[in-house]
Amino acid sequence: MEPNAPEAAPHDVRDWRDHAAFFLNLSRLCPDEVVPYMAQGRPAFLINRPEHVTHVLSTAQANYRNPYHPYAELAGLYQPEGSFLLRLGHRAEHRSAYTHQLTRMVESARARFRVLGESSSQGPVEVERELKELLLCVFAQALFGVDVAAESESFVRAVGLLEEVQANHVFARGADTGPLRLRYQQAVEDQQRLVERIVQGSTGMREAVEEAPERHSLVHTAIIRTLLNGYNAMATALGWTLHLLGQHPETQRQVREEALGLEEELLTIRDLPRLRVTRCVVQESLRLYPPAWMLGRHVREEERLGGITLPTGAIISVSPYTMQRHPRVWEEPDAFRPERFLGAESRQPGAYFPFGGGMRSCPAEHSVVGPLQLLVATLVREHQIEPVPGVTVRPRGLVSLRPSPTLRLRFLSLA
Repeated sequence: MEPNAPEAAPHDVRDWRDHAAFFLNLSRLCPDEVVPYMAQGRPAFLINRPEHVTHVLSTAQANYRNPYHPYAELAGLYQPEGSFLLRLGHRAEHRSAYTHQLTRMVESARARFRVLGESSSQGPVEVERELKELLLCVFAQALFGVDVAAESESFVRAVGLLEEVQANHVFARGADTGPLRLRYQQAVEDQQRLVERIVQGSTGMREAVEEAPERHSLVHTAIIRTLLNGYNAMATALGWTLHLLGQHPETQRQVREEALGLEEELLTIRDLPRLRVTRCVVQESLRLYPPAWMLGRHVREEERLGGITLPTGAIISVSPYTMQRHPRVWEEPDAFRPERFLGAESRQPGAYFPFGGGMRSCPAEHSVVGPLQLLVATLVREHQIEPVPGVTVRPRGLVSLRPSPTLRLRFLSLA
């Protein structure tokens, strides 16, 4: 399941096909606390110790510039459940609306996968696509109050292509990209079509753009990034968790027994405290496969860290993926051991941060683990999840940590 060592020298990013493997090997092969490397001819540094992660993301975060999450620009325009989801509102009505939306999310996933389970004889399910289309609709409804079911398939396909192109700097490398440019342009148009559907379908968004046309581009960007930070991260994390349970049938059995021990037909937010095994599984999955696997920063003012001088403007790479698999920090770092999250085990700050850290951590962090618990428990309670024989799935570091090849699983109905 682990990536192979890249053929490129460990201090030069040349293999654009496997960023995750490069950085994991760079972290392990180089004992330095801060590891220098080159990225497209620019000096860059990989943070390789937990205390330095804390320094960059928290203690000295003012010195490490990062493009901000634009979700706050739309504060006051979200639905009540969206405000709670993004930590922009904490009133009772926000929490109540969010709880209702979470129940709808579980109901939608349950209904969709029941259909897929009943038709399992037709072959394995393309899990990543199914989850992304499903959760995109859920998040668009929760955040903006707009139904985007008609646009979800093309939007998810477009995001996948754009992620490939942007992560691999295809156009910057001067390749013959004529046909790809046409597909790229079509993907941009598909993405914008859904965004415009949201703007026109949300009274608050539409009025904001009409009153200040110069904000149109900002609103579009904010909608796209907010959706990606929500549905894309959750779908990716859920896909990896189901993959791990398919690989570990005994753990899957424990999750199922825990869920079957609850009397409610539909699991809700009230059941979270009793889903302890499931929570450990989700946390361990996020350790092994954090969706936001790489965090980028730029140095504002030169400083020394770990015996290395970080010049102004240098690229700083902080990777949850490499740190959460570091053998100096974790016992059996590549093993799936959910029990490591049982109890009140102390953990060094900066060793586990699947959603980033400091003031710039993912705004939806607090609302991801709970929904993942409910979704995992619901799906496993009603289905036996099995991998496709003979297929080895590896993590591929694009914008998110994507499974390669595309994740396919069998969902056998237990009803």
